[in-house]
Amino acid sequence: MNALPHPNIEYDTALLQNILSPAMADNPLAFTKYMYRWGEEGTPLANCTGPRKWQTEVCLEIAEFVQRNKEAKRLGKPLGVYKLAIASARGIGKTALVAWITYWFLSTRIGCTVAISKQR
Repeated sequence: MNALPHPNIEYDTALLQNILSPAMADNPLAFTKYMYRWGEEGTPLANCTGPRKWQTEVCLEIAEFVQRNKEAKRLGKPLGVYKLAIASARGIGKTALVAWITYWFLSTRIGCTVAISKQR
């Protein structure tokens, strides 16, 4: 039977502090750039410096939405619901974007759930 690797408490603590900080918890682009090995030799992302331009724009739009909702909550106003629809050809990175945003949300909001739907 293989034993699980010994946890690195310092590394895990630093990782949690980073991803739960407002700089990343409120910004899916910052989280995505931090969590994936962009430009690292020997990885599938070796030739990539980060998300594509349109993916970056969506992530920044979400970050702005998060800030607006935080302000609305502070003022006791109703919170908004973020909705996005993308129609395009195959292979532009829609699924990757959904995966990054889902991973960001689940990682930075302990105990949350995510619902994803797709139109046909």
